[in-house]
Formats: sequence, C-alpha cells, structure tokens
Amino acid sequence: VKSDKFDLNDDDDEDINLELEIPDGEIDEDNEFILFVKAFESGNEENQCDEDSIDIDIEREKDKVVFDELNISPDAISCDRNLRIKAVLNNVGKKDEEVYLQGRILNTNLISKSEIFTLDDFNEDEHEITKELNINVPENIKDGKYILEVGAFFSDKNTIENKEII
Repeated sequence: VKSDKFDLNDDDDEDINLELEIPDGEIDEDNEFILFVKAFESGNEENQCDEDSIDIDIEREKDKVVFDELNISPDAISCDRNLRIKAVLNNVGKKDEEVYLQGRILNTNLISKSEIFTLDDFNEDEHEITKELNINVPENIKDGKYILEVGAFFSDKNTIENKEII
C-alpha cells in the first residue's frame, strides 16, 4: 500500500491513514502478522528516512459468504430462452451458514431461488459449493438491456453481484 505524497518539515508529525485490502479466504487467524512501514523522501527512494513495524491482529468476519465465480449463459437472451446462472459460493466466515441463492432480472417479475443449503465455516472441508439456477425468459419480454441481480442470502446479510444482459 502506498500513500499520497505529502510535505513534512523537520520536527513535524503527520498522521496518514491507509487502507489495506485483505483478500477473502487468504488469512489464517492463527498466524502472526507484522505491518512494516517505510518512509522516504520522494525522488530519493533508495535512501530510507525511517521505518517501523507493529504486530497486528487480523480476524475473519463472523458471517461472510462471497462469490468465487459467477457465470451467466447465454450472454444474450432471446425470446423463449433459458438463462442459466452458475455460482461458486465460498463461506469465508467463522461460522456455518444457512444460505440460499436468488437470481432476478431487475424491472421484471422474473426470479429464481434455490432451496436453503448449508455452507460449513471456512476452516471446514465443505465451505465452498457450486449452485445453478435457471430463469425462463418469456416470449413477450421487450428487447433491451437488463440487469441480472444474483444474491447469496445468509444470517440476515447478503452478497449481491450484478451482471448486464441483453
């Protein structure tokens, strides 16, 4: 992570806030983590001005289900076609989740919903699953662009992905 440039005069202090993105499913909470920080003068990166490090704790969220993959076929739908949704869901949270998958084409009444299924917590074997949904597109749908909203619903939370379809 890199900060924006800023001016710092002798004997001045400056607080800088940085956001560190931690990918879902990549962290083992039992590991130890250290954040290293280096400061240097712009244009003189080879000569380090100062550095420091601190121990940090990274905790997995209690309830979190994410899409590892989301595939829609076909890309363009025509009258009387079946829209297929294939989703790979991953529970990257700390606890087992009761989940259902739902797909709907916004601004229409076209919707499909799965049965409820269980995803084990991230530390168990069955924390990932592939689910498929179908939405039957009627003959009378108007030509145009639509937004397909696919959601995973769990523990009063949800993860939503949107895809444009024609």
